[in-house]
Amino acid sequence: MKELKLDNIPIPFGVELTDIDLSICSKQDIRTIGEIFLDKLLVVIRNQDISIRKFATICYNWGNPFVIDFPKNKPIDQSLLEEINRVCVTTLPGVTKVNINSFLPDGELDWHSDNGLKQNPNDAIALYATNVAEDTCIDFLEGVTPYQKLSSDEKSLLDSLYCVPSFNNTYFPDSYSEDQKRIIQYTVESHINAPVFPLVKTNAIGHKGILYNRHMFKRFDGKTIEETKDLCAWIESIVLKEEYVHRHYWKNGDFLIMDQTLLLHRRPQQDCSRRELYRMMFDTNKLISLLQK
Repeated sequence: MKELKLDNIPIPFGVELTDIDLSICSKQDIRTIGEIFLDKLLVVIRNQDISIRKFATICYNWGNPFVIDFPKNKPIDQSLLEEINRVCVTTLPGVTKVNINSFLPDGELDWHSDNGLKQNPNDAIALYATNVAEDTCIDFLEGVTPYQKLSSDEKSLLDSLYCVPSFNNTYFPDSYSEDQKRIIQYTVESHINAPVFPLVKTNAIGHKGILYNRHMFKRFDGKTIEETKDLCAWIESIVLKEEYVHRHYWKNGDFLIMDQTLLLHRRPQQDCSRRELYRMMFDTNKLISLLQK
């Protein structure tokens, strides 16, 4: 591969790699892309034409896949479970074909990270667009820069905050039906295995920032609901700023890698009635081990 060309995305963390053909990348090329991702949190590569098996192989080189397995002991109607299975279809180990047109045709979904409440969560998600309506989009919000701008006392305060897991649908649109809310609640709560989770996180190579998963908790540990609301209002004034948001407009052939430790994503209210993506969640253990050699 030619020397990688990096075009900065208009957020402090994020980059678009150009002049890349993933179909002919060597293992070293793939490793280099992975190392760039570890540092940049978001990598965008456009105009790709690869098989789903090639997509999976690339991701397997970066880390171990996270296989979605919804627990059977969580109560949910069979019809709603079937709806989840229609939206997310497993094609290869860890690779899921995601088509939201039957579940959330308007596409709207608030800021979130996926499976962020596990004690050992997946670090990353790769997405490959195969059939999308142009002008549908995904937004990214990074929490490193706003954290870096805080005073030492403000950082210490945020460092001390731990969220008590509890599904919070306050931030979801009023247009959601009860079934839609129940499905989202089920998918969130199915993978909670930590009694609390930190507001401030550090990723695998030491970047530290705020991951404000506001739909995953209702209060901070040791704080009342009212105290939590006051703190959240302040946190939102720090984090939810346009200067930390990047909006990516989908086109067929787009390949994205996004961090799940320090980067939130959302689907704003746009028509997603035709949008198929292939997704793989994975840890970054293989990349980290290579860096340590």
